[in-house]
Amino acid sequence: MYNNDFKDWLNNLVKAEKIEMLLCVSYVIKTKLSDDFGGDFSYPPDIYEVISSKVNSNGVVVYNLNSIIYLGKSCDASDGIKKKGHWYKDKDQFVVELDNTKYRFNYDEKVFSFNCEFPQ
Repeated sequence: MYNNDFKDWLNNLVKAEKIEMLLCVSYVIKTKLSDDFGGDFSYPPDIYEVISSKVNSNGVVVYNLNSIIYLGKSCDASDGIKKKGHWYKDKDQFVVELDNTKYRFNYDEKVFSFNCEFPQ
């Protein structure tokens, strides 16, 4: 009756991450409802949530629910497959532009450790 794998995944996510967890869990639930039920549950987010992020020698790897985005120290961005673009901080959020499509994310400490400011 219950989706124990999904429940366990959410519980592990809450334990592992300490950033705005309520927003993350809400985002996950809304997105999964859209994926699983479709129709009236459609949820194309205006602002994406970083599920987790990891700093490496080139910049930051951002893990979203359905994708991985690579943010470079020189403000370049890639989805690792074919889309390329750039990224920048915008107040308490950051924006990734890949092939003329903008993705806005809520604050992430690791991303904000780099100096890619809003273009003037």
